[in-house]
Parts: sequence; C-alpha cells; structure tokens
Amino acid sequence: MKKNEILGTTAENLGKSVYLSVTDSVLEEIAKAIPIVSVLKAGCSAYQNIGVKRREAQFFIFVEECERIEEGAILKIYKDKNNIEMGMEILNAIEESYLKLHAKMIAKLAILYDKKRIERIKFLKYIHIIPKLTSYLLEQIKDSYDQYQIVKTEFQGKKSLGAERSKLLSYELVSLGFLEATSVMGGGFHYSGTEDLDFFYENIYKEE
Repeated sequence: MKKNEILGTTAENLGKSVYLSVTDSVLEEIAKAIPIVSVLKAGCSAYQNIGVKRREAQFFIFVEECERIEEGAILKIYKDKNNIEMGMEILNAIEESYLKLHAKMIAKLAILYDKKRIERIKFLKYIHIIPKLTSYLLEQIKDSYDQYQIVKTEFQGKKSLGAERSKLLSYELVSLGFLEATSVMGGGFHYSGTEDLDFFYENIYKEE
C-alpha cells in the first residue's frame, strides 16, 4: 500500500466515529483507528527496506512516549474527528524523522496541542521544524539554552564567537526562530534568545 493510500484511509477513519472496545494492547486499539499501524506490524517481517523499519520504529516510539506522558492520550487524540489535520501532520513528521528524540518531541507536541497549551500556528511551526533538527543543531539548541538561561538574555556578538561555523550556526538558529539577531554599531550582530527557544527546550526538547 502506497503512503498516499495509507494516509487517505487514515483520514477517512479518523473522520468517523470509531468505537474502540477494551483490548489487551494499546497498539491494537490504535490500529483500529490508524491503518498504518496494522500495515506496518503485518509487513515488518517481510520488508527489508530500512526506511520502512525506521518509520515503524519512529511511530512506536511516538506512541510509547504519548503513553508515558498520559495513558490513553493518544487514543483520545485519534478518536477525535476534529484532529484529522493534526493526525496527518504527525504522520508526515514521523515519515521525515530519523532520531529517537524526534519521535519523542512529536509526541510531546501532539499532547501540548491537544490540551490547547499551544495554538495551531505554533503546532504547525514546530511539527515542521522537528524532523529538520540534526543532532548537531539539537546540541547547539541545548548549549544555547544552557549558556544563556533565559529568553531575553543577550547572546555574545558574532565577532567573539570566532569560528565560521558559529556564525553559520547563529544564522541557522535565527532562521528557525530560536535566536534573534540585532545589528550593532561597527558591524556584526548580537544574538538574543526568543520565546521559542525557551518554550521549545523546556516543554518539547528537554527529556524528563
């Protein structure tokens, strides 16, 4: 089954009133609402494709993290027909992700959005960003948060950062919305943390 067929079937099922009876496994419950799970489970042993195995692993990490945060939350999310868009964005982000931390962050983001702790536009922004965060950028986000501590603490100017890669890094984090660059007299920039840096690290990135 092609990805677009799986997603189409998923969207159709998510839009219905799906009755979920009590079963022995939360994954069996989810499989009733999301065909991609049963497809992955049934086909896992037959597939040699690394990409398929990666997507399967990422999805189950996502489910496990949701259950760890709040038991039953993922079932509630996928039973709600109002969450079709979120469900599709989640599946797409998992498709593009490759780090275990990506899947965990997607899970935290889904629950934050479902609990209305973030607005739709913020959810869409973060779900787009998460799969793009390499191990290097994730370490730099953590280092930035640890070094500067609070959202509005002023970062060092790029001249004092020295290395060219630091200048490139600053540009990347600015483009992602985690740093803000302010030009200074004499040339160069000062970098300051944004609300996104603080919120993203504390609520989505940081492991408990």
